[in-house]
Amino acid sequence: MVTIGLARPSLEELQSASSLWIPLLLLGALLTGCAPAPHLARFQEGVDLQKSGKPDEAIAAYYAALDGQPSMAEARLNLGAIYYQQNQYEKAEREFRLILSQDSEHVVAQENLALALEAQGGQEKEALQLWQRALGKESRPEWKEYGRASVSRLERKLQIEASGPPSDVDRIPTLAAKPRANDLALVIGIERYQKLAPARHARDDADTVAKYLRALGYAPRNVEVLLNERATMTGMKIALDSWLPSRVQKDSRVLVYYAGHGSPDPVTGDAYLVPHDGDPALLKETAYPLKALYAKLAELKVPQIVVAMDSCFSGTGGRSVIMEGRPAVAKIDDPVLAAPQLAVLSAAQGTQISTSSREKRHGIFTYHFLKALQEGKTRLGEIYDFLGPRVEDEAKLQNVQQSPVLRPSANEARQFILWEKE
Repeated sequence: MVTIGLARPSLEELQSASSLWIPLLLLGALLTGCAPAPHLARFQEGVDLQKSGKPDEAIAAYYAALDGQPSMAEARLNLGAIYYQQNQYEKAEREFRLILSQDSEHVVAQENLALALEAQGGQEKEALQLWQRALGKESRPEWKEYGRASVSRLERKLQIEASGPPSDVDRIPTLAAKPRANDLALVIGIERYQKLAPARHARDDADTVAKYLRALGYAPRNVEVLLNERATMTGMKIALDSWLPSRVQKDSRVLVYYAGHGSPDPVTGDAYLVPHDGDPALLKETAYPLKALYAKLAELKVPQIVVAMDSCFSGTGGRSVIMEGRPAVAKIDDPVLAAPQLAVLSAAQGTQISTSSREKRHGIFTYHFLKALQEGKTRLGEIYDFLGPRVEDEAKLQNVQQSPVLRPSANEARQFILWEKE
């Protein structure tokens, strides 16, 4: 196999460049003395097209190569490079993460992912960790020096960010709440995934919601919190199938809060919650169906169940993912059909995305959900009335359409009470 390398800039050129440098190696895969395999030929075609300034055609060629050899890291590196150069940083991130899901110590993928994360903003901590890991094995002097400069830059950014003021909703309110010894809450927040791009701020969303619930009368023993690696498919099933049913009493009110990725099945349109170890390509085997969640909760013999979801199921970005190359529109089942005592407050409509705020360090739905609780809102209907227009306005400032949804309607949902004042 012959390696064709592109000329790399000097360190001085990197430091003076107006944009981030991506230490990218284009590899031309040619078999010596025989015709290349079809996937290698398509890869070489992609290299030639990319070098000729035809990125869209190169992308198609690289994906064709991956159809023949899904583990071909070189094709994913070059795809990530194209997306990075087109400022499509989330797509670049996805390609580099797929490489690392197969080889967690792939140095070039670590470095490129760090650059893609930093370019997006708000993910400096993981970018720093990636550079630190890569530098332990990096042997090329110019890359090593650039990596050290990146570590210093990111450490400064994180120090400045840490010294800034927290979001106003991170100050847990002191409210005169009536203790509810038998109320239960399952709180799930998944920001870091094994195989997927992060759902930004989802962990902090869930952690803060849990703190609010304890301040609003929920007994600490009755608030089960699953964050990141604890929120696997197994962990979620245990919580829903065993923990909740074993603790409910006749007067229990149940709240299930979820922040993380959702995904639609591209064939059926069924919506799924994606656990920490979930895979959009294998939803039926690795993700939790929304329909099954409603059915499981409907089995609980309690007067009230509320589900709040800072997620979305469009498959088009934000807190939603989908199997590559498979467009779909999610079919969101009506929870009222599962049980009349069940209400669901969702961050976005079926075709929309759920967004987050770097400044507030929360999903914008969760931020305004917490603000409603701070303001003393106790009933689900009035919480929805409070957060609905505020979420729409803030999303619009990001050029995003996001309209929270409440089922049943706000008027019908006024019977649902999240907490009571003394």
